[in-house]
Amino acid sequence: LAKAKRDHGPDIVVYERNHGGMTMAHTIRNSGQGWSQIIDVYNTASKRLRAEPVVPLYLMGLVHHCGEPPTTPALEHQMTTSAIGEQNQKDDRIDALCLGVHHFIPDLRTIVRRQLSRPQGW
Repeated sequence: LAKAKRDHGPDIVVYERNHGGMTMAHTIRNSGQGWSQIIDVYNTASKRLRAEPVVPLYLMGLVHHCGEPPTTPALEHQMTTSAIGEQNQKDDRIDALCLGVHHFIPDLRTIVRRQLSRPQGW
């Protein structure tokens, strides 16, 4: 988080509090990074269901990664090696990405329904 703050200047952190999240909030608040908002989200849907409306946004070119590739090598590796429809315990970075997209694009499902049908295999 400190590197992201230094390199890109974001002022909002969105995190999942399902497992030990209150400890995460405490750590972020006390990091001295000056976050203006720290938003916790409690997820009940599966990772696959959370990712489903995000995939078409990439296909439409509405989600971009800042910087020269690979900007986030571990995330990009997960994104290019995860199989659609397979539950993978190592897809935590994809899940975190989806969490942020859901927060910043609240009408996500409406956009996706209007623009694209479901990707094949979903």
